[in-house]
Amino acid sequence: MQARDGHRHRVVIASPGAGPGAVRRRARLPLPRSDHAALGFSVHTGWATVAILAGPAHAPRLVDRRRIELGDAANPDAVQVYHAAAGLPWSASRRLVEKATQAVNRRALEAVKAVLHELERDLRVVAGGVALGNATSLPPLDAILRSHLLLHAAEGELFRSAVVRACETAGLPVTGVPSRELSACGARALGVAPTELEAKLAALGRGLGPPWARDQRDAALVAWIGLTAAARQAGSNRGKGQGR
Repeated sequence: MQARDGHRHRVVIASPGAGPGAVRRRARLPLPRSDHAALGFSVHTGWATVAILAGPAHAPRLVDRRRIELGDAANPDAVQVYHAAAGLPWSASRRLVEKATQAVNRRALEAVKAVLHELERDLRVVAGGVALGNATSLPPLDAILRSHLLLHAAEGELFRSAVVRACETAGLPVTGVPSRELSACGARALGVAPTELEAKLAALGRGLGPPWARDQRDAALVAWIGLTAAARQAGSNRGKGQGR
């Protein structure tokens, strides 16, 4: 996954009006101490839905879902930065994108750290999951600025990349799944049929009640995939240790 600043994120790809880091909280279920947990993110331009799953990977509980702010709502140009840059001279547009990328990365890290800090007394967060865009890569900035379609794609990628980077900086292994492959990947990761997966997701959301729309389900599913990947990695590491 290539960031716009040229850095490559080390993401495991699973195949077929608020201040910085502000969190909109909702009631969450009480947790037994030391549960393993995963964060799942469904990212949009300027904000993200976060789902927090805890417990064994084969039967986790949804303990929270919330919205975090990743952009400055008071400054639309800081959210739709590529649209703003498209009307500027080349040097100014490049500086604007670079400055906005730094600000978004900072806000994303603040938001992720705030969630982790809130959970650290009850949970051991062991994984992150991010629903990725469906495009494999973006062209250079000058080509993006000439295409209205690519402006939207680049803005979405800006915020998704910031969340991935924030999770990695916070020490979480990240599983990224392209959005259009999420259901198929989830069914495969959990070892269930697609129809059974939908039933499991519906049951998962009943504990906290609404909202439980596609956005919350996608965030929960990618968190579940990440929790499953972390459990398998832990089992593999234990097996290697016993074999020595």
